Parts: sequence; C-alpha cells; structure tokens
Amino acid sequence: MECYVKKLTNYWIDVTDQGTPGTYVYGSTQAPVNFLDFNRGEPNNANHHCVGFLGEADFRWDDAPCSMKRNFICEMKTEVYDVR
Repeated sequence: MECYVKKLTNYWIDVTDQGTPGTYVYGSTQAPVNFLDFNRGEPNNANHHCVGFLGEADFRWDDAPCSMKRNFICEMKTEVYDVR
C-alpha cells in the first residue's frame, strides 16, 4: 500500500480534548498524548476539541471544531510474517 500526503491539505488525526479541555488523548483509546506539536498560536479556541495537521504550516497541529470537514489519517495494524 502506498500512501502520500498532499502538502496544502489539512488532515484530522486521532487526538482530542473533548473529555477535559486542555488534556489531549487519543480518541480511539483514550490514552494520553505524550507529544504535542501545535503550530504557533494553537490551540486557540476553547470550543475546538479536535486536532489535525495543517498542511500549509508544515503539518504542525491545530485545534478546530470536530464538525469541520477534513481528510483524515488513520493507523492500520499489520501482521509481520517470517517466511524464512
């Protein structure tokens, strides 16, 4: 599978602070996020609870309303087999 990301497009990632504003967790697991990479001036709105990449800002993060339409990036588990 080949993946690419368009430079001038914004993407959702699985990070949110919907449960406790200012406390970021992975939406799928509720595990705490240990690395934050927000763009300068972000997060900038107490009512924006979903996090995404800003393509035009070298993929630094921003907070935005969860209802905003964006592409998304997801994680896919793979199996590794030793065929020797």
